[in-house]
Amino acid sequence: MNSALEELDSITKPILDEFIDLSKIDSLSQNEINEVSTEFGGISFDEIKSNSEEIQKYYSALASVEIIEKVEQVKILKAGDYSDDYNKLNFREKLIILMHPFLIDEYKDAGEKAKSWTSSKWAGTYSNNNYTDNLADSYRHILWNYLMCKYFASEISNVSNCISYVKRLADAHELNEATEISHAMDYHNNEIGRNWFLKKAYYDKKCWVCKVRLVCPSESDISEIIISSNCTKQYNRYCTTVTEINETNILTAVRIKDK
Repeated sequence: MNSALEELDSITKPILDEFIDLSKIDSLSQNEINEVSTEFGGISFDEIKSNSEEIQKYYSALASVEIIEKVEQVKILKAGDYSDDYNKLNFREKLIILMHPFLIDEYKDAGEKAKSWTSSKWAGTYSNNNYTDNLADSYRHILWNYLMCKYFASEISNVSNCISYVKRLADAHELNEATEISHAMDYHNNEIGRNWFLKKAYYDKKCWVCKVRLVCPSESDISEIIISSNCTKQYNRYCTTVTEINETNILTAVRIKDK
């Protein structure tokens, strides 16, 4: 998946560079602020700041249209030779991530960070780094969904909307699963990660012109919470059927391999 996202990133980055990223409003140059002001009829900086989320949605919509057009051009140019990494993202996954093109880097980072932390936490536990359908895989999916929520919060400044978007994206990604039971396991554990974000995260705004700030546990803190609460055999249910997974309480992570 990471190489697929890198290819998508190479297509989208030149386009995104044409648009000002309002999620970084406090670090914008005066020229960038003036450009936004001009585009919206000479509004003040305070008006830009208080409406930054809506302006960002507008830029994202424009960028999405350009990116989709560019992707189609690339596919046409490559003709029948387009069986490369980008196509490892399924069609629904592509459409959903292109709804928020400024989040492509964050999507890639969340996946890479989840894999990296899994390798670190479970090194030596499973032979040949086999982190599939076991305790480590439960951990990776829970952490991945939590990190997507945390990283996407820069553009989606609402906990409920952020979780809803991550669910759509994670559900789309899991369509790639080969077996029904692996599919069910990942769905279940993904939801736990999003529930941890819902339980632990909130937005803070200290004044009406201040930028909304996300407050939630760091990667290291949430990692320990996930392990102690969901990823020891005591708190992780071993299942052999989809029915067993579906009947498992959402607070309990599941695995389908005991070793």
